[in-house]
Amino acid sequence: MKQLGFEYPAGEHPSTTELRTEAITIAATCDDKECVVLRVYTREGFPNTFSRVIEELQSRFNHLVETGDDSRIPPDLEAITYRVAVKHGGREQWEFVRGINEAGKTPTSRIAAM
Repeated sequence: MKQLGFEYPAGEHPSTTELRTEAITIAATCDDKECVVLRVYTREGFPNTFSRVIEELQSRFNHLVETGDDSRIPPDLEAITYRVAVKHGGREQWEFVRGINEAGKTPTSRIAAM
């Protein structure tokens, strides 16, 4: 994740954009048992890579909750950000995501919150 990061620069090759989204999604959704195959490809301490991804997504979600500013959540990461927030959060996070589903700014945001 150090190489790909969490930001989507303008003009980036579509393959890199897709790779970043997939890498973040995999890191955020798998646990130690599910991701044994990924050990070969990670140079960083395992499972620290995955917990850092979850922490980053939670931080971005918390910023949204606290400020109402969704600019820290790229559209390609909306669904996984909401999923992580609900999975690792509580009722407050679930209610917030439910609110996005019911009255989000865009159809894309509402779908991502399903």
